[in-house]
Amino acid sequence: MAGYSGIVCNRISDGLFGVGLGNSTQKYLWIPEPQNDFIFSIIAEELGFVGCVVVILLFVIFVWRGIVISMKAPDMFGSLVAVRNNINCRFASYY
Repeated sequence: MAGYSGIVCNRISDGLFGVGLGNSTQKYLWIPEPQNDFIFSIIAEELGFVGCVVVILLFVIFVWRGIVISMKAPDMFGSLVAVRNNINCRFASYY
């Protein structure tokens, strides 16, 4: 990895379960916007690998439920609205 994200990721070595919820030290001086852009790195430090896997699985379940809802919509308009909302949520969580 190159750049600032690589430097931040090299500092994180908190193991399988992390340092504990609310015990992150990087959010005070090392990460410029911990509440916005680098929220996943804070989650990774506090909750560890297990917490990261849980967060990613929750996003996958959320997207899957959006797909199921759009397929079960009673009409075409409802289906298209559900698909569009699902796409918006998907892009917001990825980027």
